[in-house]
Amino acid sequence: VTPGFSEEEPESDDDGPFRSAGSLKIIAERGARLTTFTLRVSSPIDGSVAGVYQYTIENVNGMPDATKLEQLVAEERVKDAQAVALRKGGIPESIHEDLPKDVNFMMRMRIELVSAISFDAEWLFCEYQVLLPLGWRPDDPSGWKRNSQGEWTLAGSTQVASCKELRSTMGKDPMLAYMQQRTDSASGSLPYVAILCGAWAIASIIAMLFGYGYGIWLAAAIVLFFVIFGITPTAGDVTESIQPVAHFGLPIRFNVLSSHSDSGELMMATPLVLFQVSSVHSFERHRIQGYGYARLPVAAGSKEAEISTWRPAGDFSSQLARFFLGGGKR
Repeated sequence: VTPGFSEEEPESDDDGPFRSAGSLKIIAERGARLTTFTLRVSSPIDGSVAGVYQYTIENVNGMPDATKLEQLVAEERVKDAQAVALRKGGIPESIHEDLPKDVNFMMRMRIELVSAISFDAEWLFCEYQVLLPLGWRPDDPSGWKRNSQGEWTLAGSTQVASCKELRSTMGKDPMLAYMQQRTDSASGSLPYVAILCGAWAIASIIAMLFGYGYGIWLAAAIVLFFVIFGITPTAGDVTESIQPVAHFGLPIRFNVLSSHSDSGELMMATPLVLFQVSSVHSFERHRIQGYGYARLPVAAGSKEAEISTWRPAGDFSSQLARFFLGGGKR
């Protein structure tokens, strides 16, 4: 825009950039004095000055109403207070609402599937199913399904996450734990070195007495024994535990209603969340790593839970099929 927007000009009694009490009163009543531009209009007959106009250019969109601005700020503060109250487990006033006549209890759930720990796999994903017993129903049925027993279910899955090794120093300083691990490993490796030296001496004696062929087979058997049972010359009692962890961080949000009038019935028929942890290997082989479940609390507040999982082992043939083809007993 040429000329540009008008700028605020100081009043006669202002001291440089500082406003006086008189100018502040004028600004509050009539607004600030803005830069005035001049427009001269010439006469089309003889070219003389026919008129002089003075005007200001103000960005009205950039100056919201003070009342509306205060209202917006107040609404943002209310939203922030509600978010803080939800995180602390409280119940803000806006959550209180009129329930249907056949509903005695309403529960708003905010769940997060954080991670899977100590599974023997490189890639993991977790499938879940929220199961509402009879007497419960979702507030919004979109996405929910009914099973053959008439119970409402909500199913979903996490993304496929890679397992990372998480080291636990057991509450010690990391450098001290590392130094302690090096010391324990050095002291713990001495017995295994002695065992290996003794086994090598026995293999050498048998080779000299019965021939080198017997010594080679005995040495191979000793190496196979150490490989199978996980005994290595550097093994020792370390203070660090290494656990593979797959991070999901999947949020699950839903609202459910209950028609149970008795608190005892409410506690006995609480909703369930069923879990199935599976792994993905090369050639897209899927293996079930474990099943688990958790009962949802009906009391207000926050809770952290660590869920143990299990799976049927099956016989030897099913374990071979699971290892090479995937799948397995379910």
